Amino acid sequence: MWKPKGHIVNLMLFFYLLIVVISLIGQVIHGGMGDFSLLKASSGDFGLGVVTFIWLTVQTERDYVSDTYRLMPASEAKQYLAGLSTAFVAYLYFVAVRSLVMGVGLGLEWPRLSVELDQLRSNLTGLPHNWQMIAVFVALLVLLLMINAWVYVSLIHFILNTVSAFLPAGQQKVVKVVVAILVVAATIALSVWLGRLQYQLLHGASSTVNMWVDLVVALVTIVVTVTINICLMRKWVEAKY
Repeated sequence: MWKPKGHIVNLMLFFYLLIVVISLIGQVIHGGMGDFSLLKASSGDFGLGVVTFIWLTVQTERDYVSDTYRLMPASEAKQYLAGLSTAFVAYLYFVAVRSLVMGVGLGLEWPRLSVELDQLRSNLTGLPHNWQMIAVFVALLVLLLMINAWVYVSLIHFILNTVSAFLPAGQQKVVKVVVAILVVAATIALSVWLGRLQYQLLHGASSTVNMWVDLVVALVTIVVTVTINICLMRKWVEAKY
């Protein structure tokens, strides 16, 4: 399952590097070498990250119903987790290469930026005393939300596949749209209810406790959704030939 996702990421990285090169050329043409900034050229175009994420999601969902993988002598749990993990690693690969390019740009401009960083350090006294922990919390939450997005897309996909197995071909499109809307609405309602319940239970608790509870809730949501997806995949989701 890694090969097609590796091709996707490599193609998106090619476009990313192409945009960086074009941006650098534009900087030199319009402002001369004094405007040359690899950091500025490599820091934009975050839309590529969104496109990469969506493309990996589509490829992963195709893998789950591909006869190439479903006919392999492996359990549905292994196939599902393999699809999820390869998508996750592929996206981390994309982020790592992009961060490396930005890091090189940061290193090239370090003499100029060091002055600004010294000013930033002087302002750190206005930040919360546990800002490092908050930064770690945000990073972990973003990773968990990303995985949550993938498993939630799979949940909708598998539910629609399950429903379509009981419907005539002519009625599937309308019913699938209705079912998708109901699933999204039910998820939103459940999320709102759980948010209110968490607020009532942890009202008055410290911000640190609330942050860790948010991480635990996100992790439990992933585990529950993955379990449901594997059950649907095992009993109802068939390969497309």
